Amino acid sequence: MKYILPFLFVLVAVPTFAQETPDLPGIKPKPTLAQCRADSDAWARIDPMNDSKSNFNHDDLQDMVFEMGRCVYGVDAKNKEKYVQVSTTLQTCIALRYYDFLSRHPEMWKPFEKEDAAGQR
Repeated sequence: MKYILPFLFVLVAVPTFAQETPDLPGIKPKPTLAQCRADSDAWARIDPMNDSKSNFNHDDLQDMVFEMGRCVYGVDAKNKEKYVQVSTTLQTCIALRYYDFLSRHPEMWKPFEKEDAAGQR
């Protein structure tokens, strides 16, 4: 269960919390319009099926998802679809990494399958 929660956080909470947020101490400032556009163009080239060659770690990918959300809701709403597509690609990379981890550790995968079959979701 403790390994499923981060997966759920990425798929559900990150897009929700990535909406318009104030600039708070310890939180990165809102990206600029130029940064949103440049980063989305660069990150759109990431291929989830070849993510193993990526230099980005899990935290990097989560930060990128968060930035794309802030671009949608606080900087450049007129290009929403572009940022949402990039965010979806990044979230796919994260989800596939979780799946790959669980596949490499069957002792963690079996309880997930058992609980899921029992309706624990």
